Amino acid sequence: MMRALEHQRWRGASLIELMIALSLGSLLLLAATAMLLASQRAYVYQMELAALHERGAFALTILRRVVRMAGYRNWDLDAGRVVWPPPRERVPAIRGKDNCALAVAACGPSVNGSDLLEVRHEGSGAGEGDGSVLDCAGRRVPGPRAGGSASFDERGRSVFYVARSSSGEPALYCRYFRWPDGSRAEALVEGVENFQVIYGIDANGDGVPERFLPARQLQAAQWHQVVAVQLALVLRSPIALGSAEPPAVFYLFGRRYPETDGTYRPAADVPRARHGVSATIQLRNAMRGPS
Repeated sequence: MMRALEHQRWRGASLIELMIALSLGSLLLLAATAMLLASQRAYVYQMELAALHERGAFALTILRRVVRMAGYRNWDLDAGRVVWPPPRERVPAIRGKDNCALAVAACGPSVNGSDLLEVRHEGSGAGEGDGSVLDCAGRRVPGPRAGGSASFDERGRSVFYVARSSSGEPALYCRYFRWPDGSRAEALVEGVENFQVIYGIDANGDGVPERFLPARQLQAAQWHQVVAVQLALVLRSPIALGSAEPPAVFYLFGRRYPETDGTYRPAADVPRARHGVSATIQLRNAMRGPS
């Protein structure tokens, strides 16, 4: 009797019990793996989104700094000549073009209908400049030459647009000009796949924009009436996240903005994390003369 009990006590699992245990273990392993992968994807997404926030803030910092300098002139009589109105400022201090890259006069292929923004302003200091005024690439902008011709435009010029970088990714570019060496272009922020600009027009001269218009709706004389600029950018992560969800629609200037280029629908076949940033910038140098 004791031998029968001992034999029964040490009996192994049956084949059915073993199969059930293996099935349950496999299900638990699959569930744990799925949770791990989901957690990893969520972590990568949050990291990419944080990086997009940083790049968006950096892009707006540069754009704000340069755009606010539009039309700057050094009115210090001890620093150089003052001529009003300056003949060289027949070209407005700020202007742009819709669906354009490279230059206002000779547009190149744009990315996703992105706009081009050109900003002009004087610098400070002789020679290479004293460093108090910088262009979009962070380079010094010198003041007008003491013996220079007032009819020649010696202002610093910064041009922002979106183009493909050497890696194939879209990027916000800065093209800067140096007299008499011509221009150079540098990629400022990678992953900018859309860049739109609208311009605040002050027709009555009170310094307050009555309406914001895209570049294609501005007449030549209205560029001198621009007192504010609204900018909007959409950035995307450099890596595909494999999300099956359709990308969000970005209303770059709010849902009430009537123009079609104020709405951006990213391509569904590019599964990336995306982030939109925008800013309204007042042109502090938009004046008709020295005060």
